[in-house]
Amino acid sequence: MIKGPIEKILVHIDGSEESLAAVEYGILLAKAVNARIFGAYIVNTRALSDLRRSHIFLAAEEAEYSRDSEQDARRFLEHAARTAA
Repeated sequence: MIKGPIEKILVHIDGSEESLAAVEYGILLAKAVNARIFGAYIVNTRALSDLRRSHIFLAAEEAEYSRDSEQDARRFLEHAARTAA
């Protein structure tokens, strides 16, 4: 298999319309240049700890936010995988 100048592509996925469009573009680019594509869902843990320190979030709310973030990450990464298939 011939390798091109681009071998790997990393796409940031956060569920926004822009990131989902970037996923579609990244998939098309990866197929065009025969590259591998990876998705990363980033959770802003600094914002979470800031909310906790300022007493905006209670411990139970923090745990719920973390669970929701993990579920969102799974859902968006699975969507990207289905789109690439």
